[in-house]
Amino acid sequence: MLRRLRLRPDRYYLLEMFGFGLTSEQLQRICDEFGPLSEIGRKRLSLGVIKAVQSSWYRGLGKGTPASKLVNHFRIIDDKANELLRLLAVPSAGYPDDTSQSSALPLGIQIARVLIEECTSNPVLKEILVVVPAEGVVVGGVPREAGQPAIRVTHGGSLNLVRMGITMLAEAASRARAEASAAVSPGRGGPRRKGRTPSSLLAFDLISVYIEMRSHYPNSGPASGYSPGGPLSRFVLAVFAALAEHGSDLRPVSDASIGELFYEFRKPKAPRE
Repeated sequence: MLRRLRLRPDRYYLLEMFGFGLTSEQLQRICDEFGPLSEIGRKRLSLGVIKAVQSSWYRGLGKGTPASKLVNHFRIIDDKANELLRLLAVPSAGYPDDTSQSSALPLGIQIARVLIEECTSNPVLKEILVVVPAEGVVVGGVPREAGQPAIRVTHGGSLNLVRMGITMLAEAASRARAEASAAVSPGRGGPRRKGRTPSSLLAFDLISVYIEMRSHYPNSGPASGYSPGGPLSRFVLAVFAALAEHGSDLRPVSDASIGELFYEFRKPKAPRE
């Protein structure tokens, strides 16, 4: 799970903003439940938890998803997009413009740096930057064809580009949510699910995160194992409790189920022929 999170330290905050319902305070409590970790260890654990929740959320968008569940998914997108617009100080998002310019400057600089890196392999993005008005501090330039001046990338122009994209995302999520709400049929659920439940799939991913983190940070607590009410169960249940605070439709997972999933995870894998 954690091996798929190849992010540089300066991009940790980007994924944390997309916490999929988990606040920084909740992630703090989950890390406290896991055990003592360094600052980088806490960030790795938080990213692992967010990735597991993110995977669970995306799995719910598969074919045949009931309209009632889609309403909840689109609500999360809508809420998170507007939360980001508030962070970026967009008055039209329905929030007061209380973000100071001093906080917008470093965020705009980091976004500009990401855009400059991405433009090296994304010609479409490069063409978009050509028409983005240059506002504020010049962070760098993107080379163009011979004889053409480099594209100046500024912190203000980068912020405006991101605002525009998130605004369109918020509006699209709001419309999709309204359409899904109209399609909900009272008293009718979706198709019966085969195999593992969404809750057990998430718990399984969290167990993977737990075991990998224990191996990386052996001083954070006891060796990976299962005991009723033990550290593993408390960690997994802490994540489910945090999600429940935001009205998650995931069913609670039992302590015994966590134990079964743990032993399933530890089963020797059959050799490939």
